[in-house]
Amino acid sequence: MLHFDNLSKFPQVKHFVSTRSSKIDLENFVTVKQVHGDNVLVVQNKDVTGFEADAMITDKANIGLAIKVADCVPILFF
Repeated sequence: MLHFDNLSKFPQVKHFVSTRSSKIDLENFVTVKQVHGDNVLVVQNKDVTGFEADAMITDKANIGLAIKVADCVPILFF
């Protein structure tokens, strides 16, 4: 797993980047169906079943957000 030094300065932000070979269990994270659109989902709890979006934001503690990327560049805001 990879960590970014710039984000590591903020103890309230837990982050990492992994590859398929890491076999991370996404059940522990909030994910959505990514559709290459302009929908932004405001995540208030861990149940986002059925939502489609390409961006997620939250101000809630203990909610891990996860996205899958291939040839697109992920952008993280804090």
